[in-house]
Amino acid sequence: MATNIRRMGDIMDKINATTVVTDTVEVVSTPIRANRISVVSDATGFTANLYRTHKQVATIHSNDTKWTPKEDTNKTADRENFRQFVMDNANLFNVNWSPIDARANDQLRCKTYPTDAILIADAINLIASDIVTMQTKNPHTALIGLPHIDIDEINPVLLSDKGYDLYKMGVIDGHYEKNGNWAWADLPTTITFTIADQEIYVTTVMQLVSGQLRKPRLTQTMFNDSIKESLLELGLITEEVKVDKSKKVKPTEPTIADIAVSDIDLNEPTEGIDLATDETQAPSAEPITQA
Repeated sequence: MATNIRRMGDIMDKINATTVVTDTVEVVSTPIRANRISVVSDATGFTANLYRTHKQVATIHSNDTKWTPKEDTNKTADRENFRQFVMDNANLFNVNWSPIDARANDQLRCKTYPTDAILIADAINLIASDIVTMQTKNPHTALIGLPHIDIDEINPVLLSDKGYDLYKMGVIDGHYEKNGNWAWADLPTTITFTIADQEIYVTTVMQLVSGQLRKPRLTQTMFNDSIKESLLELGLITEEVKVDKSKKVKPTEPTIADIAVSDIDLNEPTEGIDLATDETQAPSAEPITQA
């Protein structure tokens, strides 16, 4: 039993966890970071849900903690007191409470888009790092160089993805009626690569949905195919002919006629063949007498 406990400890150490051995083996995993919390009332008290951005990482019920409501306080005050208790003692529930947004700057988006310029700049920042990554993974990366991204127009969307009339949802010509900010739109995007004096293009469309930017549906394969097609059109690369190695060509077996012809030396005198007996006869040395 002791050997098994030591082995379990070795394994857990390798995955950055802590193993405590007493009369039983208790495994405590690495704390999960959370930066957002919501608290709602339930039948027995309150429930706190902790999130890392949008992903829920923990749920804590007030009756499972040492928290107790204060005297002479209403339910709203109790709820906020429990919220503060969870944030202050998150480590007791294996949660690392860190409300600071830890995303990289290029992944931070604007909360609103009051002008075209702000929307276009934020859209380009959203995909710039992804496009550079695709460029470095492309088979012709040394040839095409670094990309330049352009968005020259914003097309308002009138219907949602599910076909709902956005006008009935307070969106007029792609803008929120209440404040004029951009809400729904398509952003045709052109990615340009310059090769000597020539340019090649990869085109895609970004979307703004309910005020939130979405990355375009552009995969590495789609990117590579578009680059390859442009390079072929400019004559900068040639199409490779792929040989299907799975199909083996069997050598043609020689026929009887092939063997008969190939075995005869036409420069040497040949012996006669008696077709009746199929026996080889030497040619007659006596002259043929005419009757």
